[in-house]
Amino acid sequence: MKNKHFKTQLFKNFSGFAVILLMLLLSITQFSCKKSNNVDVTLPVSNPITKDTLSGFLKGTMVSNKTYYVNGDIWVKTTDTLAVQPGVTVIVFGNPNAAPPVSYAIHISGTLLCVGTKSSQITFRPAASNPTWPIGYWGGIQCDSSCKMVNLTWTNLSYTGGPDVSGGAQFAFSVQGISTGSFTSNTKVIVENCSFLSGIDDCIRLTGPISVSIKGNVIRHEGSDDGDNINIKKGVTGDVAYNYIWSAANNSIKLVTNGTVLYPQTKINIYNNTCIDGGWRKQGEPTAGMLIDQFAQANIYNNLIINCVRGIRITAEADTIHIKGNYGYNLFYSIVDSTRAGYYPAGDWGKAQPGDILSTGLNNNNPMLVDLDVNINALTDNNNAHLQSGSAAIGKGNTSAPYNIGLGTTMAPGKDIGCYQSDGSGNQR
Repeated sequence: MKNKHFKTQLFKNFSGFAVILLMLLLSITQFSCKKSNNVDVTLPVSNPITKDTLSGFLKGTMVSNKTYYVNGDIWVKTTDTLAVQPGVTVIVFGNPNAAPPVSYAIHISGTLLCVGTKSSQITFRPAASNPTWPIGYWGGIQCDSSCKMVNLTWTNLSYTGGPDVSGGAQFAFSVQGISTGSFTSNTKVIVENCSFLSGIDDCIRLTGPISVSIKGNVIRHEGSDDGDNINIKKGVTGDVAYNYIWSAANNSIKLVTNGTVLYPQTKINIYNNTCIDGGWRKQGEPTAGMLIDQFAQANIYNNLIINCVRGIRITAEADTIHIKGNYGYNLFYSIVDSTRAGYYPAGDWGKAQPGDILSTGLNNNNPMLVDLDVNINALTDNNNAHLQSGSAAIGKGNTSAPYNIGLGTTMAPGKDIGCYQSDGSGNQR
């Protein structure tokens, strides 16, 4: 059973204890082509964290290339910031086999800045020397409605899903925004170039009126018998682009507003993602590479969907008035005859569009990945989703598809379909 959890690319580098304070210019993400509005985020005075073992209320900076150990829940207050420099490793203790299980989480009510680099990444992992799936070893990163900003860049999270106090599996990363008569969340969320591996429920779960840039991530084998890999609800706006998603338990990408409350509306640009082998572990409900449902609005372009149970589901409950004419140029490929009929499932509102490429056989419109593992029950990702010369995906993208600027890295839609571009751009992991 799923639970709702409790409540920039800038950084401060240390030379001794001298502090270089950089300024961050961000923008509120809007659902339109290349539109931005400026907003300032003020950084706190630096406070290096010198303890090795951490729990309780925390603020300050985890210092580059240092290892920290978490032996209790971490809480960052509304007025505080936790910053994590490149090369930091955070090892979370816990015992999933205890009675009751011991599982610690990182709770953010203020600001979280985890800004690694490609050559010096940040890692959050369990203390277990040989973690196995599907066991949740720790509770992930949970952000409540007071959270001001989260920036996860070149950050790795693995083996999340440990239980909360009620016993339910926790998400790998979640932000719980709200809109009431007296308060509306205004959280900015950047998750870029990150890696998520082997959690047992939703991987990235975003709720409420928050602005997001979810780009260039690698999400592998998330969810046990359930779990959407990117689950967006109740008024989130922004971009989901250039992500590689392999072996999602349920939907690889899911958008919902609400079944009864239609505002604030979920509005997302979904482009240049690659989804492989999704939806095979969930039983009892339809799954898809992408699900657009319950008054959600989306622009959906340049996505590569391979061997998913179903391709793109746009239900009649979605905001079909605004989705009409705003999707296409997606490539669908399957090695299983029965799933080819479900690229756009019968009975849904969504239908094949101009620019879509629907493979009808193994040698028809083959995306020609460098390596494609056809084993949907594999525990290890043996795919290499880069495109070979001659791929049906090369040169078939819509470079005029809508996208946003101003929050996170600006990444325009690619000329090729999928997250990896033949010129080396796109996903960099």
